[in-house]
Amino acid sequence: MVKSVFENSIDQILAVYSDEILTTDGFLQKTWDELGANGFLGANIDANYGGESGNHSNVIQIGKKLVTNGFGVGMALSWITHLGTQYFLINQFASDEIKNNVLSETISGKKTVAIAYTEPNYSGKPKDLVTCLKTESNQWTIDGEKTYVTNGLIADYFVVFVRDDLYGPYGVTAFLIKKDIKGLKISKKIDVKSLAPSPHCQITFEQVKVDENQIIGERGQAYQQMLKPMRDCEDAYLFGALLGGYNQQMAIIHKYLAKLPDHEKQNYYEVLGVLHTHYMTMNVLLKKISDRLDKKLEITLLNTAFKMESKAYRKALEDLLAIQDLYMGADFNKLDESLSSLADIGGNMIYAKLKNIGKTWLTKE
Repeated sequence: MVKSVFENSIDQILAVYSDEILTTDGFLQKTWDELGANGFLGANIDANYGGESGNHSNVIQIGKKLVTNGFGVGMALSWITHLGTQYFLINQFASDEIKNNVLSETISGKKTVAIAYTEPNYSGKPKDLVTCLKTESNQWTIDGEKTYVTNGLIADYFVVFVRDDLYGPYGVTAFLIKKDIKGLKISKKIDVKSLAPSPHCQITFEQVKVDENQIIGERGQAYQQMLKPMRDCEDAYLFGALLGGYNQQMAIIHKYLAKLPDHEKQNYYEVLGVLHTHYMTMNVLLKKISDRLDKKLEITLLNTAFKMESKAYRKALEDLLAIQDLYMGADFNKLDESLSSLADIGGNMIYAKLKNIGKTWLTKE
């Protein structure tokens, strides 16, 4: 039922997007409002809070279908980030008071929420976070800086992850902070052209006052309980949009090469076989990932396999385009640049995961 409701609205979303992308320089607010009006911004949120009670498979398939049919990769990233922050952080870990006050607004699109974790020159380890919580004289304050905050320029709320030294090297606490609080400032707009119109920015915190009522989840446990589990799930959501983009690419390639004379087509057969094999493998993997995610089963190994297949697909595409300097057009190149940027999100983590997979296998009795 949920799936059919969204499918019936996809053409309407795409129509608004197509009109707005031609006339608007910046974030596509009309498209965002349309996503909210049709339930897409609350696709995976419980109906008790105004959502559609969809599962992970619904979200992944919606993203895939939207991008397959021309929805921009940047808008898909903003949508996925909004959904992920709502579901994995607020819906699962916030107090009932926060959920009741915030989710109805963010599901409708009247308000937007963003996650603020990444920092300039950050190593990836919780103990190296510079943004920290200070608790002095019964007053809690946050100082620091966050960067590459997706949806930061349009956000009304930020879920901010800060170092909390009271809880040791993995001590991280998450706070829900309103954009207009004293001491919070958008210090720089970050122009990520390949993912436009998804708005990114850098934000600073100067003695921002917070209290325990703003904590999301358990104090000091945000890294272990929230961020680590969220990463795999968010990756799966991104895979849907990424595979939708690859669907677009494969359709364009087929249409172009099918018109060539037979003697020219032969130059592409082998590399097309490689490209299509990786493409089909990703489709199989994403189905397995979706099913396991709905059943709350481990997906780290499958996610890593998908990322490796994506890398191999992109290498095969590069080899294909190198044959006789094949040119698919400016729109194809623009799409490919966006997909490359989307595929690279969190890409530095894959080697650490591969190392852990190898270590686990080798030490297995």
